[in-house]
Amino acid sequence: MNQENDHNVSQMRERYLWGADAESRLKEGIQKIETDLKEDIQRVEADLKDRIQKVEADLKEDIQKIEENFMNAIQEVKENHKRLVSRILWVGGLIFAGAVTIVAALISKG
Repeated sequence: MNQENDHNVSQMRERYLWGADAESRLKEGIQKIETDLKEDIQRVEADLKDRIQKVEADLKEDIQKIEENFMNAIQEVKENHKRLVSRILWVGGLIFAGAVTIVAALISKG
């Protein structure tokens, strides 16, 4: 009896695994895999979009900081240039005034 039961169980298992239900189970399995893959793809796409947006925002922020620093550096160079020109003119004026004074003194001595 035990052998007969084992044989029956074995036959039932074969029918279950290889019978008409196998094709429908296979189709269901394939559909589940396709559905899971589509969901995974959607999650990955959404994650990539989020990451791309974050990188774009970070890049824009970095570019703004660079532009601000560049503009500040340009302004500093302009101010330094103005101070330098002003000092050169001031020193030039002193030299000219000194030269005029010396020439006037030489002329007046005669």
